[in-house]
Amino acid sequence: MKKYFSPAISLVLMSIIIYLLGKVHWEIVAQAQTMPGLSPFSPFGIAILKMTLLGFVFGVLMDWKGLKAIYTLKKVKPNLILVPALIIISIALIPSYFWYVWFSMNSSGLYGFTNALGTDEVHLLVSVLSGFLMVQSLTPENEI
Repeated sequence: MKKYFSPAISLVLMSIIIYLLGKVHWEIVAQAQTMPGLSPFSPFGIAILKMTLLGFVFGVLMDWKGLKAIYTLKKVKPNLILVPALIIISIALIPSYFWYVWFSMNSSGLYGFTNALGTDEVHLLVSVLSGFLMVQSLTPENEI
């Protein structure tokens, strides 16, 4: 019974995050209709930041075995995966509408990549990936 406790807690928390992501999505839709201006501190920018942080926490909870190893051993052993995780979360923290402003929306080459980052769905996937990589980079190697 004890071995199912960590996955159960993780599943409950992930379900709550999915519910909150749905609420934040509708907040983003409502704010996008009024779009007060391009500021990262506008209500639209704050809603996208909430979505990014919820996605990051969701990604952290996906690796519940790594979290359990970090929590039970009380030690963190960073490795080289930490660098891409930090770069990816830095990219994810830039609100999606800035990608539209900074780069014209073409579908070729590098601009195709930035076009993808201009969508909220891809933004969410990038933040989930960074959360997962963050736990992977801090988990002791032998304990997964």
